[in-house]
Amino acid sequence: MTDLPGGPGSDLYPDLVSAGGLVPALQQAARRQPADQGLQWGDDRGGDGWSASVSSNHGGIAVSVVVDRRAFSVTITVRGTTWAAGVTSDLSEVVRVADAWHGGVTLRELNKQFPFMTYDRMAEAYEGGDPLAVQWELLLHDEDLAVIRPLLEAAHAHPRLRHLSPSVSHRTVLFLESNPEDRSAPMIKILRTGDGRFQLEGTGVPESQQSMPLGDVLVRAASALP
Repeated sequence: MTDLPGGPGSDLYPDLVSAGGLVPALQQAARRQPADQGLQWGDDRGGDGWSASVSSNHGGIAVSVVVDRRAFSVTITVRGTTWAAGVTSDLSEVVRVADAWHGGVTLRELNKQFPFMTYDRMAEAYEGGDPLAVQWELLLHDEDLAVIRPLLEAAHAHPRLRHLSPSVSHRTVLFLESNPEDRSAPMIKILRTGDGRFQLEGTGVPESQQSMPLGDVLVRAASALP
């Protein structure tokens, strides 16, 4: 095991040091659980001994130690998106979280059993299979995005653009993607340039686009889609 950042870690985690790392400590804790499903824990950071991960048919679980106090950070990721996360001081609880998630519990059930494991509306939307509607709703009601709300509302009202996955950067740039999980999929970027005008960039958009009114940029954006 390598030393933890800021210290050797033996004072906070003598059991991990004795076991030879987080992975064997989790394996030992799993064997003591009545519902151990035989999950195969592995090292998550190339052998440093202070992190672990396990894959399941319900997404992956990553675990790491907290540096400034005795605690374990737990993150559940499904298809590259974080669905739930939390911190607990009980290593056996980490194992029970992994067992429950592997067993197919929902986010709501997971939080009910382990209140420290929290999730947000987007994670619940992904779980329910309809993240697009929630993505638009959150953006349309975000008070910090008032400056581009006319763009958001107009794009959402457009019969083609509202079926694209939206995200916002720097409160002035709207990204519309046909498939966020596929970097090669078509993507459109609409930039607010000021004075009610916008510039269009992205897949299928000719270079050197001039800024244009909102209505025109939406027409151009839709026409750039395959």
